[in-house]
Amino acid sequence: MIDSPQRSRLSTAILLISASAVLGTVALVFGAAVVVGLTVQLLVFALRLGVPILLPYLLALRICLALLRRFHGNL
Repeated sequence: MIDSPQRSRLSTAILLISASAVLGTVALVFGAAVVVGLTVQLLVFALRLGVPILLPYLLALRICLALLRRFHGNL
């Protein structure tokens, strides 16, 4: 069954918000190990959407959002 465009956009937004919350928690708890946690999180996020051709773009987007969250404290 194919998701509608509206549902797909909603799922992506929810994933981005929850991923940034997880990153913040991991950063507080593990400190220097954030890089490993971020890498795993990026792969899970990209694979969750199920579009292999978009994997590099989603990884780049997630890195940008993670850096934004890290340096500014919010999205």
